[in-house]
Amino acid sequence: MATHPYPAELVTAWRLADGSSVGLRPIRPEDAQMEQEFVKNLSAGSRYFRFMNTVRELTPVMLARFTQIDYEREMAFVAVREEGGRETEIAVARYVTNPDGETCEFAIVVADSWQRKGLGRRMLERLIEVARARGLKAMVGHVLAENRPMLALCGKLGFETSNHPEDGALRRVTLALDEQRTHRKPGNAVKRSSEVLPMASDEGSEEASKKIDMEKVAQLIDALERDLAKVRSGSRDVQLLRDEVETLKNVLNSPIRRHHWVREGLHGMRKAFEGGLETAVADGLKAGQYIAEIGRILGM
Repeated sequence: MATHPYPAELVTAWRLADGSSVGLRPIRPEDAQMEQEFVKNLSAGSRYFRFMNTVRELTPVMLARFTQIDYEREMAFVAVREEGGRETEIAVARYVTNPDGETCEFAIVVADSWQRKGLGRRMLERLIEVARARGLKAMVGHVLAENRPMLALCGKLGFETSNHPEDGALRRVTLALDEQRTHRKPGNAVKRSSEVLPMASDEGSEEASKKIDMEKVAQLIDALERDLAKVRSGSRDVQLLRDEVETLKNVLNSPIRRHHWVREGLHGMRKAFEGGLETAVADGLKAGQYIAEIGRILGM
C-alpha cells in the first residue's frame, strides 16, 4: 500500500479545447484494475512507445508498483472520465525520484482516442509543477527516437534533447526545474549543467556507475525458474517471486535492455526474497544464496 496519506489537494479538473471535462488526480491503490484495462486497451504502438517492449498487460508486481506509490518520492496522475457510472482512465503521467533526491524520471502515455487533444501536454505540465514545488532540480525522460510527437512536446516545454549514452534508438530529454534556470521563454532548450543529474542513467552514484552483467542476470533467472518449477506452494510470497522473475524476463527480452530497469528488477526480486524469507526456505528455495548473488550482481 502507499506509505503516505493520499494527496487530495492535488485533485483537479480540466476542460480540453473541445469542451470535454477530464478529472486529473493522483493514482490510488484501488485503481489497479482501471490501470490494467487502460494498458490493455492501448494500441500496440502506444504500448511500445511507453514500455519499449511488447508487453500486452501488466504483471501483478508491475500493477502494485504503478498504483501503490510512495507519494513523497514519486507521483502518478491519472486522467479519468466518468463513463457508465464508473471512472475510465484515459491517460497517466508519473515521475519517480532518483536516489540522489534531486532528480526524477518521468513517463507518460495517453489513450489513442485522446491523443492530439492537448491532454498529454497538460498532464506533463502538471507533473512538472509538482516536481518543481517539491524542490527537485531536474526531470529526465527516455524517449524512442522514432517517437517524434513526444520529442516535439518535450521541446515545446523546454526540455533539452540529447543522444542516449546506452542506446542509439533512444533520446534523453532533460528539463532543469530549479528556479534559477526556469526564467526563460517557453520552448527554449535548457542549457546542460553539471548540476543536472539525469535520473535513469547508469551514472551519478556509486551503485549506478556499475554496469549490470546481463549474462549473470540471465543465469540467475534460469536457475531461479528451475527451482520455482519444483515448488508446489501457492503462497503469496512464492507467487510474488514468480511475478518478479517474469517481469525481469520481459525486461531482458526487450530490444532495449536498459540497465536501470534491470537493476530495479533485481532490487524487487531481492525485496521479495527478504519479505518472504521463511516461506522461501520452507519451500526449498536457496534464498540466502540468491540474495547474495543478487547483491554481487548489483555490486552491493
